[in-house]
Formats: sequence, C-alpha cells, structure tokens
Amino acid sequence: MTNQAEAKSKKFKNMRSKQVFPYTGSRRGYARLENDMIINVLRDTISKLYEKNKSAKPSSVVRVDVWAKAHSKANGEPSNEEVAKNLVKIEELKKSLPLNFTPLPLKDDMFSQVLGSERQGRVRTLGFGVTPTRLGIISKTTGRVAELEEQLATMMGKMEKMSNLISKLIRNQVNLSCIYHNN
Repeated sequence: MTNQAEAKSKKFKNMRSKQVFPYTGSRRGYARLENDMIINVLRDTISKLYEKNKSAKPSSVVRVDVWAKAHSKANGEPSNEEVAKNLVKIEELKKSLPLNFTPLPLKDDMFSQVLGSERQGRVRTLGFGVTPTRLGIISKTTGRVAELEEQLATMMGKMEKMSNLISKLIRNQVNLSCIYHNN
C-alpha cells in the first residue's frame, strides 16, 4: 500500500472510531430500508386479512423505527451502548403514546425528542433530498386526508341511520295505508 493510501485508510479508521451511532443498514440507505419495512407491514397485513385478524397500517412505520432498524445488527441487538440507551428511550416513549395518536410535527416527534433536533435543512432517516419544507407539506396533506376520512366515516354513519329511519317510515306508511284500505 502506498503512503497516500495508508494515510487515507488511517484517516477513515479514525473517523469510524468516533461515530456515536454506527449505521448497520448495509448500502441500502434509509429510504430503501423504510420501503422494505413498509412492504413487510403490507405482507403481514395481507396474511392477517386471510386470518381475519386486525391489520396494521403501512403508516405505522415511523422515523424512529427506521432509525432503530438501521442502527441494530442483523440479530436485532443494538450496534453499541449509545444506540442501546436511545432504543430504551424510544421504547419508553412508544409505551407512553395513546393507541390512536396522530404523528407529531418534525420538531416534536419521538426521533427529535430522543436524538435532538435536526440540523437546518436536514431530515434524518427519510433518504436523500427530503427537506423539512417538503415534509411539512406532505404531513399537512396527510393530516388533512386523515381529517377528511374521519368526517367521511361520521357522515357514512349518519347516512346509514337516516337510511334505516326512511325504510322504517316507508314500512309504517305502507302498514297504515293497508289498515285504511281494509277498513
């Protein structure tokens, strides 16, 4: 090995030794890792549908899940002590959340609570090119969609009740007309 290559090797060894959270997700990157996790959730959902069990949503894969998977070894064990401490904090936060929680803004989500806020213009664990502005637009539309779905479910329930009431009224009207015709 040449002196230049040895110096470069030594430099990168030094940089790797200083990493607090070593990335163990191979060469995939966060975006592909998240996509794989969503596909696995969908597979589980499909198999559970056949078993008639409650299904999970692909949106249940959040930033902390991707980070935890990327910083854990293949056997599921944390890559170092610092990662282990943060995984414990993440699990505590997950346990404290209500069942039907809506995702928090980027500044207040579980990831930011455990690992601190992002550097300006950056969003960790979502792949290349994601910015807080783009993510804010997506989360606003996602929140609005969830709100509209809730309104739709409420309206469908009301329409069902109204339909039942109308059918009862029609039956009563038919019964009354039969009574008057028979008399």
